[in-house]
Amino acid sequence: MQRRKNEPISVACFITPHGFGHTTRACAVMAAMHQREPRCRFHIFGDVPEDLLRDSLGPIFTFHRMRTDVGLVQKTLLCEDVDASVEALDAFYPPSVVMVEDLADQLARMQCRLVLCDIAPLGIRAADVAGIPSILVENFTWDWIYEGYAEHAPGIAAHAPYLKELFSQASLHLRAAPLCNPGDGDATLAPISRAPRQTPETVRASLGISADARMVLFNLGRDDAQAALDNWPEGCDDVRLVVPTPDPTLAMGDRVVCVATQGGPYQPDLVQACDGVVAKLGYSTVAEVYHAGVPMAYMTRSTFRESDVLEAFVQKHIPNVWLGVDAFAAEAWRTALPALLSLTRVRRQTENGASVAAGLILERLRA
Repeated sequence: MQRRKNEPISVACFITPHGFGHTTRACAVMAAMHQREPRCRFHIFGDVPEDLLRDSLGPIFTFHRMRTDVGLVQKTLLCEDVDASVEALDAFYPPSVVMVEDLADQLARMQCRLVLCDIAPLGIRAADVAGIPSILVENFTWDWIYEGYAEHAPGIAAHAPYLKELFSQASLHLRAAPLCNPGDGDATLAPISRAPRQTPETVRASLGISADARMVLFNLGRDDAQAALDNWPEGCDDVRLVVPTPDPTLAMGDRVVCVATQGGPYQPDLVQACDGVVAKLGYSTVAEVYHAGVPMAYMTRSTFRESDVLEAFVQKHIPNVWLGVDAFAAEAWRTALPALLSLTRVRRQTENGASVAAGLILERLRA
C-alpha cells in the first residue's frame, strides 16, 4: 500500500521498569529517530515514569501504562528481593497467549511498523505475533543477569533459558557499550545517552552558579549530600553541589543548590555543565558522563552483575574516583572531592550510540 508523504510513522516501544536507565536509553534512541525522521510517533508500553518520558521526548508519544517485564524486585535502590523476584517472574513468564495476542492486535490497530525493546522481551513476542520487525537495544539481557543467580537463587536462574531464546528472535539486535554478556549482535555501538539541550553557561546561570565556581552534580540524594556537608574538605569553599531531590525547596546552605528530580533541569544539561559527577554506577549516568567527558566519583553496587562491567568501563574511559561499595562513604569525602576536582575533563570525539541506532532502525523501517 502506498503511504502518503506526510503520514505519521508509528513505532511501538516496550521498556523494562527496572531502573530509569533503560527508559532514558530508549528515549535517547527515540529522540534521535525523530530528529532524523520527524514523522516518527511512538507508542510507549511500560510501567515507567511518564514525567521522565515527557521530559525526554515532549509530545511525540502516547503512553500505555502496563507491566511489560519484571527485571528484579528491589528492596531498596541497591538491594534486590530474591524471593519476591522469583514470585514475580513465575507469575509473569512465559507471558500468556491471550496477553500477547491482545498486544499484537493493538499494535495492528495503531499501525505500528516495528517494535523497539529495551529490554522487555514481551515486545519481541508481540511483534512476532503481529508480523512486524522487533529491534532489541541492550548492554545486557535478562538471561545473562539471571544466570548469575544460579547458585544462590535457582528460581531466578530458571527463567534464563526461555528468555535467552526469546531475545534471540529479535529482527535487529543492537548492542551498546558498556557491553556485559558476550555474544553476537547485528551492530555494536558506543554508549547511548540523551543529548544536552542547553549550553553550560545557560545552565549555570539558571542555577545561580557563577562561571568561576566549581560545580559538582551530586546524584546520591539529599541524605548523603548532608553527610558530605558534614565532612566538607578544606580548600573547596568555591564548590557548589547540585542535588536532585523530590523537594527542591529544602534549604541545605550556601554550598548546595537543590533541583527537582522531576520537572527540574534536564539531567544531560546538568552533567554537561558540571566539573564532576558523584553517583552510583548505572547505565544512563555512565553514558551521559562518558559523552560529556567529565570526571566521576562513583559508588559500586555489590550484588548486581552489571556493576563490575560498568566499573571496568569507568576505570578505562572516564577520569574517576572510587567512593565505596553500596553506601556513601562520608568519611572518604574529604579526600574524594579534592581528588575528583583535580581530574581533567576528556574531550570526547565518539558519536553517540543513539544516533547510530536511529540510523540503523530507520534503514529497517524503509526497507
